Amino acid sequence: MQCGATHTIDMNEYDTPDSRIDRVMELTNGIGADKVIEVVGFPAVVEEGLKMVRMRGIYLEVGHISPNSFASIDVSTMVSNQVRFYGIQHYDPWIIPNSIDFLERTKDKYPLTSVISHEFPLDQIDKAFETAEWLGTQKGSEVTRAIVTP
Repeated sequence: MQCGATHTIDMNEYDTPDSRIDRVMELTNGIGADKVIEVVGFPAVVEEGLKMVRMRGIYLEVGHISPNSFASIDVSTMVSNQVRFYGIQHYDPWIIPNSIDFLERTKDKYPLTSVISHEFPLDQIDKAFETAEWLGTQKGSEVTRAIVTP
């Protein structure tokens, strides 16, 4: 495992929301995950993630800034399970150099570059944005994480 993960769920092996939810419940002895972090910005996975989080667990929705992105969720389940839901969008400018420093210091322990699926030179930045804005609609162009290099 990498990046501190004790378990991973292969989307090819567990290819339906129910199978992924069942796997999380199996791995946690039916309790659910302490924390669920959604970072892809795809509304349909919010409902799935909320079904994975344990009672009094934490759900983080990171960087989901596309307008008119609606997710169907059962608010009563969130309330009765006392789920803490946090939306995280922006950051202070000082975080960038700190983050770069962290990535450099921990690159052997946390090989985060392994999640980069696409790399674009700066002169192709428009193509980078076009490729990254797939939202599940363009088969074959799925982007995990893209970077733009100078």
